[in-house]
Amino acid sequence: MDKTVRLWDVRNQTCLHVFLHKDYVTCIAFNPVDDTCFLSGSLDGKARIWSIIEHQVIDWTDLRDIVTAASYTPDGTCAMIGLYKGTCRFYDTSGNKLQLYANVDVVNKKGKNFRGKKITGIQCMPGNPSKILITSNDSQIRLYDNTDLVARFKGFRNMSSQISASFNRNGSFIISASEDSHVYLWNVTPPTSTCRGQLKISEKSCESFFSDSVTVAVPWSTESEGKNASDRRGALDGIFQLLKQSSFPGPCFECLTSTVFPVTDDGSTRLMDSATLASNQEGGEDGHSAVVSAATGAEERSDATSVDEEGADFSSAGLGLVIVTASLTGEIRTFQNYVKEAAA
Repeated sequence: MDKTVRLWDVRNQTCLHVFLHKDYVTCIAFNPVDDTCFLSGSLDGKARIWSIIEHQVIDWTDLRDIVTAASYTPDGTCAMIGLYKGTCRFYDTSGNKLQLYANVDVVNKKGKNFRGKKITGIQCMPGNPSKILITSNDSQIRLYDNTDLVARFKGFRNMSSQISASFNRNGSFIISASEDSHVYLWNVTPPTSTCRGQLKISEKSCESFFSDSVTVAVPWSTESEGKNASDRRGALDGIFQLLKQSSFPGPCFECLTSTVFPVTDDGSTRLMDSATLASNQEGGEDGHSAVVSAATGAEERSDATSVDEEGADFSSAGLGLVIVTASLTGEIRTFQNYVKEAAA
């Protein structure tokens, strides 16, 4: 909240550069094909493309509304910018210049006094970038084909938070945190028609599991290259084999890991696993500020609640799906979906 964007070297934990803004920064997005540039949005209503090398603004545009979400298409040729009043604007970014070419009003066109709600997240569908997922503060997730609305997903709660839904790696599931301390998943079924009056509305076709004070839920990425990624996949495979031997029948999301990042008095964070945190709390060590209190983070198992209008089996379709969550208490958890048949 200091009106800056800070570029960090994660390995060395050092700040490489500070990019000053005129107002509070609300969102950023790296150009996926040019890592020397990034897009930022601010409370001053401006979106800016920055050069990381030159440390300056390449281009900017005044949207005359608070910018609340920003994203690039996978090829980096389009920037999608969400606004506080519920409009999503599409910009051609060829040559790192912002040229407006389309608008979408994310509203429910019912009643006399309808108006848009704050857009909190934008993402393209993997493998099909013309399909765009938009999350907003009316507790709805909308799927667009370019600028045509083709589906709405309901069931979660997002009235005042900056919650953003996302696709899993192949675009077959939508994953989102919720203000009711649950993570929700929807099975993405391609709409049979995008004609007016034939909008697919998926109100109850979802399953959820509990994750205390969750604010972010994203799929585990297995796209990383190198030995470490292979090691992680191998470890998850091993855990999955152990989970299959458990005595809990039916669909479950198992909490695999739980790590806490408590905030210290100087505003910094330090890594702490659940066991260490519990030990410190027993010994009277504070370790975190009064504003952000760290959870004890004991491993938990949550039977997934599932309601599906069409009878689809999400748990088996998403078998092995790993979800990473973060919470208001500073805790990061990983969950894996598995199905265990009941013992005879």
